[in-house]
Amino acid sequence: PFYTGIISGIERTIESEGMHLVVSSGHNKRESEKEAFEFLKQGRSDGIIVQFDASSDIDLLDWTADSQPFAIVGRFIPELKDSCIFIDNDFGGRLATNYLISKGHKYIAHISGPLGIQDSRYRLQGYKSALEEAGLPIDERYIVEADFIEQGGYRATKRLLERNLDITAIFTANDQMAAGALK
Repeated sequence: PFYTGIISGIERTIESEGMHLVVSSGHNKRESEKEAFEFLKQGRSDGIIVQFDASSDIDLLDWTADSQPFAIVGRFIPELKDSCIFIDNDFGGRLATNYLISKGHKYIAHISGPLGIQDSRYRLQGYKSALEEAGLPIDERYIVEADFIEQGGYRATKRLLERNLDITAIFTANDQMAAGALK
């Protein structure tokens, strides 16, 4: 749902300029992402917008070196900072965790997204930083990695509950996992 909204917004903006949007997916696999990028580079396009998780920063630096204008959505690469559109996930993780701390919670679990994805790692870091700043311990038993879907949130919550911890709140890495956690 998150990326569907982004694509819809991009498409509305591009169409308002009399252009068309061509979408190709890399299916979160490095080789597929490379093929998708190469395909888009060969076409008659005025620019390329990518959202890739499986490819490294080095890959994107190499692929975009001789490319037409491009934007990278959902991650930050310092050498390409002017072409990156990203969310401060570390800050978001801190903000969510600090909110729970402000409500009196001291035993906060975290259901992260896949740690191979940069957003997940930064949200987890924000969670840990907020606990540390509040003087609360970081206990790895309170952290479970899942995927970004509802079923993943459900399964991760079951795993947390089976650990018999004194959990008073759970911070999930996205809304779909939160829905699963509530179930």
